[in-house]
Amino acid sequence: YLAELREATLTFLYRLLFVLYAEDRDLLPTRHPGYDDYSLDKKVRGEIAARLDAGDVLSDKRNTYDHHLRGLWSQIDGGDTSIGLPPYNGGLFAAARSPLLERTKLPDDRFAPLFDALSRVSADTGADRRRLNYRDLSVQHLGSIYERLLDFDLAALGQGIAVRPHPFARK
Repeated sequence: YLAELREATLTFLYRLLFVLYAEDRDLLPTRHPGYDDYSLDKKVRGEIAARLDAGDVLSDKRNTYDHHLRGLWSQIDGGDTSIGLPPYNGGLFAAARSPLLERTKLPDDRFAPLFDALSRVSADTGADRRRLNYRDLSVQHLGSIYERLLDFDLAALGQGIAVRPHPFARK
């Protein structure tokens, strides 16, 4: 189960990174007016930032953002000609890649802080947070991030799960 959970977590995180990178680089049809409803940048990033900054209580029952994200992943996998989105069928977004991920839904109160941590960084002074620009990342940066993620493993810890360095990780 831990191996399946690790794979689902890595897939989830890398899908998020891919979409943030692709939207910032206009590799997805971000200029198409019909894409606005699906965009993480235009629809989700700002809303989550505003809600967290305002101290809103997010639902532990609803999975609004997770549902939105999965719809976008499905479109990326299969394409959507109505918004000029070709299929990116390299396997990363395929539902069959991670059955556990397909069965698991993140409630808003869990998803929003995770996504915000990938979307914004604290400014050097004060509590203001600024938007991260994924446009400046290179493909090599993304590969390096992925390799670093592989350096960690999951371990059972009592009733919970802990992240630890992978015992066979490259040094």
